[in-house]
Amino acid sequence: MARVLPLLPLLLAGCSPLELPADASPTGEGAYGGPGGSPPPGASSAVATDDEEACGVVAELACGERITLNTATDPRATSTLVDYADIVGRWTGPELGVRFVAPAGPVNLRFVDPRPSEMNQDILILGREHGPCDPDALVDIGWNGVEPELTPGATYTLMVDGYDGDAGEFTLEAVCDGTTGTEGVGAGAITTFPFHERATTIGQASDIDSYGCSGADMSGPERVYPVAMPAPGYLAAVVHDPAGVDVDVQILTSLDPDDCVDRGDTEAWAYVGAGTHYIVVDTFAGSDNAGEYTVDISAVPASSGDCAVVPRTVERIAGPTISTPTTGRMVMEAHLVTTADGFGSDAYDPWPQGWTDGIATHYERALQLTGFLMEHTEPWAPHNGNNYGQGAHWHKLPPVEEVWYMNMHWADRPAAGTRVILRANGRAVVAAAGYETGPGEHDVIGGATEEIHRVLGTVHRDTMELGFAADQTLPLGPIDCD
Repeated sequence: MARVLPLLPLLLAGCSPLELPADASPTGEGAYGGPGGSPPPGASSAVATDDEEACGVVAELACGERITLNTATDPRATSTLVDYADIVGRWTGPELGVRFVAPAGPVNLRFVDPRPSEMNQDILILGREHGPCDPDALVDIGWNGVEPELTPGATYTLMVDGYDGDAGEFTLEAVCDGTTGTEGVGAGAITTFPFHERATTIGQASDIDSYGCSGADMSGPERVYPVAMPAPGYLAAVVHDPAGVDVDVQILTSLDPDDCVDRGDTEAWAYVGAGTHYIVVDTFAGSDNAGEYTVDISAVPASSGDCAVVPRTVERIAGPTISTPTTGRMVMEAHLVTTADGFGSDAYDPWPQGWTDGIATHYERALQLTGFLMEHTEPWAPHNGNNYGQGAHWHKLPPVEEVWYMNMHWADRPAAGTRVILRANGRAVVAAAGYETGPGEHDVIGGATEEIHRVLGTVHRDTMELGFAADQTLPLGPIDCD
């Protein structure tokens, strides 16, 4: 790495190589106007402004996210920044940048699996007092990563620039407040869930044009994500793309596209065995539809245990008494409020004021706490004289129990958290009973959440086997029965 660094003794002593002017902190108006350049409420901050695009700033990076770009193949890359203030060197390669709003705590901005001996790119942090790409507003620099001191709430540009003409693909991530980054593709198969990435199919190979699970034209470039499943279980991926980009998502059990088990425009899911599987984000109908996207990948491996059930009689409020274990139709139930949804933990704290009030937060908290990923469709449970999302249990539910709850129209509701085994299509789920009474339809035996239906491969009013678990210590969720 042939470059001359100022203040080298200070750098070796653990100090910053930069002695910046006091006004280098980006506290003035930024790309959006206002202090620090923060976007106004409701702004679509992931969209680059004209000023940003003119100097290669193409997206926004947030804490806990990573983005993959390629300065060699992305047509939005620019080569306008060569010299930066207070640092000696020539960054003559193309550059791409992202917008970043500084958090209140520490932050580590770093490359995932850097290759400095093959490709010499650096991370240059620029203030925005005089625009999004001012080389005189250099705040800090990192060869492979940097832990800068930033002004909380201020907006910066993270510019990845090639030294001495270098260019190529990189993955940049922001790790904030001591959290660790997710296991990414560069480190091998994904093993930590949920996984989130912002990336692009521009400049990627186009090795797969069609899949065995669909006749769709997928002749554009694709990106492949290996996923390691430690046990059989539920695997899902969701992609979102902006207008002008059309990417789909596929799940493969091998790198052979004929081994595709599910695909979709925005979502794919499958119950898969243990081993390595592949999520493929592929561009529909040629490279003209390639571009940036976000992908979420998550998995819920099944536990293993004894799925034996014990006989139990359930007297119902309406309809005949049921002797379990039994088989019958199960409806798809709506969601109940949990202690993690922001409505407090007590029954006398606030509740949602409508079918969807706070439901998006509920979905996100469930993903973070349980790892279960899906495009949800169910709203809060109807109020039925109480509150939206309030079950017969009256209190707000523990988050994990809510994902896996089931109900019956029982006259004597079992203790909250009672384990019930539900089966269908050769799969099994340990569900939590005792939180809700229902459903209102008396020609069915009970109801279960959309997550349970998804794992079992069933839909509203499909048939399931139901029995009370002999082992009441079984973990909730998918189970591989011994």
